[in-house]
Amino acid sequence: MKIVDLVCAKGRTGFFFDDQRAIKLGAESDGAAYLGKTTTAGFSAVRQAGEAISVMLVLEDGQVAYGDCAALQYSGAGGRAPPFLPEAFIPVLARPTTSRPLATAAASSPARASAAPRLWQ
Repeated sequence: MKIVDLVCAKGRTGFFFDDQRAIKLGAESDGAAYLGKTTTAGFSAVRQAGEAISVMLVLEDGQVAYGDCAALQYSGAGGRAPPFLPEAFIPVLARPTTSRPLATAAASSPARASAAPRLWQ
């Protein structure tokens, strides 16, 4: 079975990215959010929605295999990698591995993005 296309789409995870250093330095809890400035590279807020990349491999017979790429827990804490942001990693996944480009970023292609839900029907 051959892979004929690779579709990468930005998604959300079921958890948050928390800037642990900012929290330890006194970011104020406000319900499910934290108020204050970030102190760790890669964060846009002390608590922000977790992000992921949905990866869909389109096979030559029309089947689609799919999976997700998500961050580790406590991104940026204790020397860990910064938050896993799709904007930074979709281009890495989309890099050609053969003589022709294989990947399509759904977020940048409205035609692909609208076709993605039909892939599972």
